[in-house]
Amino acid sequence: MHALLQSDDSHILLIQEPWHYTVATLRSNTKPKGTPQKGLPSNNRWTAHLPRLRPNETTKVAIYTKKTLIEGENFRILHQHPLANRNSMVLDIIDDNNTTLHLVNVYHQVPDWGHDLHALLSANIDDLIPTAILGDFNTHSLRWSLPNKPESS
Repeated sequence: MHALLQSDDSHILLIQEPWHYTVATLRSNTKPKGTPQKGLPSNNRWTAHLPRLRPNETTKVAIYTKKTLIEGENFRILHQHPLANRNSMVLDIIDDNNTTLHLVNVYHQVPDWGHDLHALLSANIDDLIPTAILGDFNTHSLRWSLPNKPESS
């Protein structure tokens, strides 16, 4: 990830299954051994965005935006969007004509049986706002498996 952030000349990166682990240890008089602080790899050229998380929660998505983009003017993270949760983020990109594009970054965590894409597949997406749904859907096709063998994953 560090190499990608340093060499990539994109403006927005939608990441699934990001490295999100201890980046520092916060120490205090009451906890001298410290409390781990989780975070993403950082780079002075990029701003890292995460969904809103509770303490000790992890996520399967992240968005990096170039620091040359000004949050609030060119783009905004929609934490309150109906599709936003700890494994899905919505980013609005607004152009000079005030036209908006929704980018939805999704990681589908497959349950033990079936799928958990019901909310995404039944979402009421505004027909007037161009929307791209991107990510790791972890879906499987029987065509990927050989006959008489377990399904590919």
